Amino acid sequence: MWNPRSSEWQPACDVLRAFDFEPIALKAKEGLALINGTQLIASLGAEAIVRAENCVRAADVITALTLEALRGTYRAFQPEIHAVRLLLLLLSSL
Repeated sequence: MWNPRSSEWQPACDVLRAFDFEPIALKAKEGLALINGTQLIASLGAEAIVRAENCVRAADVITALTLEALRGTYRAFQPEIHAVRLLLLLLSSL
């Protein structure tokens, strides 16, 4: 197991002891759950979240640069304007 304090690979029991952790005692079917693909799906989900966050950050930067390059104004993005638009939309649907 990787030990972040020493930046070395060490036996898991030593690393757990260094951080005052107890080893996990698996019960019935828990060992099977560790090898049946659950961790793969969880890691793919985590990767999807990280990629989505990166896309959102990139979209924000691209929007800001485009607005700057076109000499646009940020006033159209004020929350008050969108709150009024939403209110008008809700009133028109009644």
